[in-house]
Amino acid sequence: MKRIYPLCLVLLLVVSTSLLADNDRNASTAENLPATSREFLNTHFRNTHISYVEIDKYLFWISGYEVILVDGTEVNFARNGEWTEVERKKEAVPAVIIPKKITAYIKENFPQQMVLAIEKEFKKWEIKLNNGMELSFNKKEEIIEVDAD
Repeated sequence: MKRIYPLCLVLLLVVSTSLLADNDRNASTAENLPATSREFLNTHFRNTHISYVEIDKYLFWISGYEVILVDGTEVNFARNGEWTEVERKKEAVPAVIIPKKITAYIKENFPQQMVLAIEKEFKKWEIKLNNGMELSFNKKEEIIEVDAD
């Protein structure tokens, strides 16, 4: 009986570790994206195709999606299908997804620059310009930080 207890403990540890190791990304197709995500991609990136879709999982539920387009654009979505981040390599992100006050700030202060990445976080917006500058805005779309790379 004394030997069974440690054996059960080791078995439990192995099983729980293998379950936690399943918290990863799984390759998928566009059909498995939420309708909101597919609509966003069709609206803003209709001239390029999807190269790869990853479903981010945590334990037994989906935590988000990562989509990589043929042109290298990366779009992340929350589990509800709303976009959380768009990152491009050489082209600007679609202007219509950038809030108007942020667009106005960039046009006024960085008129020759384009937005290569935008991220919606819980309390702020993160913007990366093609000159390497990173801008942070609060939810009221007011500038809170400028970081020169």
